[in-house]
Amino acid sequence: TLGDRDREIVALRFFAGHLIATDPACVTVAGVRRRHIEAHKRWIAARPGRTAATWSPTTIRMRLGLLRSFFERVIEWGYDDAPARVPIYEGDLPKPDEALPKFLDDPTAAKFMAALAVDPNQRRRLMVELLARTGMRAGELASLEAGAMVDTGGTHWLRIPVGKLHNDRYIPLLPELVELITTWNATRPPARSGRLVERDDGQPFDRRTIA
Repeated sequence: TLGDRDREIVALRFFAGHLIATDPACVTVAGVRRRHIEAHKRWIAARPGRTAATWSPTTIRMRLGLLRSFFERVIEWGYDDAPARVPIYEGDLPKPDEALPKFLDDPTAAKFMAALAVDPNQRRRLMVELLARTGMRAGELASLEAGAMVDTGGTHWLRIPVGKLHNDRYIPLLPELVELITTWNATRPPARSGRLVERDDGQPFDRRTIA
């Protein structure tokens, strides 16, 4: 694999080669203009990749980002052959791909839930069961109040506090969750934060700790 230095050299060579081919009159770094950058962007966007029809947005973002860093450095260091301003803008870089969430396959999930069912840590089991069986977000779990489970006519619901929809919402609870919450509330230490689950020091959980 290429190191950072090698990636910079490759990015510069690609840009220089394209610049020479399309505008031989431009023979200095100081002579690079926006039109050269725009032409290079179109060129790399159409260039075939090793395993795909074109380069991925991640690769294009990396190449343009390396070029942008190069121009920033030569300007900052006061090189004689430096442009008056950086010709590559932040908006030239494609937005990074958002990583898709990773899910357990069915056999692995079944094995995981079976191990969780015999976990002696009641709090951990409750937290994971709530996340797995309700689809709530980690931040919503952290904000659940101690009395979040409500009984309406024999049906138990979980009240999730105000979130993105700007109002409380209620999720029906499976009997397994009702039993877990009931047992937890009956055996847990007094809630110091007023939350259904809290850290050992009595402070609310944050999303990072839950993850």
